Amino acid sequence: MGPRVSIVVPAHNEVSRVGGLLDDLSGLVARGVASVVVVCNGCTDDTAKVASSREGVHVVEIAPRGKSHALNAGDVEAGDVYPRLYCDADVRIDETSVIQLTRALDGESARAVGPRVNHDLANAHWIVRLFYEALGAPVVAGWINRHLVGRGLYGTNRAGRARFGEFPLLIADDLFFDAQFDEGERVIVAAAQVTIPVPLSLRELLRREIRVAAGNRDLFVPRARSELTPYLEVRADNWRDRAANFARWFRQVRARDIAPLAVYSAVVGTSRLLLFVRSWRGSSLPWR
Repeated sequence: MGPRVSIVVPAHNEVSRVGGLLDDLSGLVARGVASVVVVCNGCTDDTAKVASSREGVHVVEIAPRGKSHALNAGDVEAGDVYPRLYCDADVRIDETSVIQLTRALDGESARAVGPRVNHDLANAHWIVRLFYEALGAPVVAGWINRHLVGRGLYGTNRAGRARFGEFPLLIADDLFFDAQFDEGERVIVAAAQVTIPVPLSLRELLRREIRVAAGNRDLFVPRARSELTPYLEVRADNWRDRAANFARWFRQVRARDIAPLAVYSAVVGTSRLLLFVRSWRGSSLPWR
C-alpha cells in the first residue's frame, strides 16, 4: 500500500527552517503515510543538502526561482498520490494536523482545505504584534475565516486538483488556488494547526505586504487578469455582498480592536502606496 498523502514543499533558500518542517513530517514519512517532495528553486544555500539528509524525502532542484515553478515541479514528482498538501518550507505542523487535513478531503463536498494559523510573534516588533492582532478582529477575520489565503499550507484531493492545470506564474499562489473553489467546497479544519513565522520588523512587514498587494493586483486588475486567460477564472466575492458583510462586521468592532485595526490599516495603506510608487518607477518585483 502506497502513501496516504503527498506533500509538496517549495523552498527557496530555506536552509535554516526547512529542517524543522521535515522533522515534523518524519514520522509520517517513516511509516509510509506521507510522500514528501521538497522542490529547491533557485537556491544558493544548502537547502537541498539539508532536505536530502532526511530519510525518505524526495528532493528536486530546479534553476528558475519562483514558487509557481516549484509547485508545478512538485506536482510532477508527487505523481498520482492524493490528497495533496502544498506547504511552505518555513511552517511547523504536527502529525495529527496532517492526518486531520487528509481526512477532511475524504468527504463528499470538501475540495480544498486549510488549517488554523498560529503566528509566531516571539521577538516581533510591537507594531508587528498589533498588525497580527488585528487579524482576529471581526472586520478582518470575517473574510479570513472563509478563505485559504495566508495559511502557509493548503490542500486538495484528486477532484479538486482537476479544477486547473499548472499553477500560473503568480505571486499569490494561495489566492489563485482559493479562487478555484466555491465557498462550500473550502474547509478550514479546526483540528489542524500550523505555526507561521512573522516579519520581526516594520520594514520586513511592509516588504511582505507589498508582495501581498502585488499578488492581489495580479489576480484582480483587469489588465493583469486578461493575461492569465485561460488559466484563471476568478470567482471573487460579489462586491455588493462584501460591502454588506463589511458593514456588519464593522459594527462588531470592540474597543480593544481599535489600536490593532489602526495599525493594520496604516500598514496595508502604506504598502499599497509603496507598490504604486514602485510600479510608477518601473521597479521590478522579484518575488514570483
